[in-house]
Amino acid sequence: MRTSDQGPGNGVREPDAPVTTRGPLRVVNESDTEVPAFDENDGDYNIKILQPLFGYIRNKLDEDTLADIVHDCGLPRAVIERQTGWISHERFEHFLAAAREIVGSDEEFMRACVFEIKKLYGPFGLILRGMSVSSTYHLMARTGHMVCQAGEFSIQASARDSIRIAYHSQRSESRLNCLSRQAQLRSIPTGSLGVA
Repeated sequence: MRTSDQGPGNGVREPDAPVTTRGPLRVVNESDTEVPAFDENDGDYNIKILQPLFGYIRNKLDEDTLADIVHDCGLPRAVIERQTGWISHERFEHFLAAAREIVGSDEEFMRACVFEIKKLYGPFGLILRGMSVSSTYHLMARTGHMVCQAGEFSIQASARDSIRIAYHSQRSESRLNCLSRQAQLRSIPTGSLGVA
């Protein structure tokens, strides 16, 4: 199956193709203090997107390291256990950069972005297993705003055994943001097919 992510890198990447290490790690201005650290109802990214990274860091390192990273990103420690709520683009990018630095490689970063992700689907995973891969991705494109307000997904082409998705952002996003999105998009059919 082919996935496409029209963010930094602007290319189509086969799922098992090697990841390149070109591009900036961070593209945000960290001095933006006007943006709230965490909000129940408004922001650029839902905290659920970071749950796999939280779990990976907690599992591979420890809870204190995770709490330090969260604090360094200007987020309250309580965000680690939250299942809902929103954070700003700047804080999201900061966390991705800190996580990437810790894991050591782009490949490991992408694995961390989907760490135990099937558990996060909860009962919805049962519904996904009954859907075709194409239907699952179409649903994701229609409901992407529920986890990401910074951009939108659209289906560019779809066939029985392949799909091409584009992501258009309203913000300047880092290569790490693109890699995290690619990793999580690639995990969707894995969760729905029950493989891996």
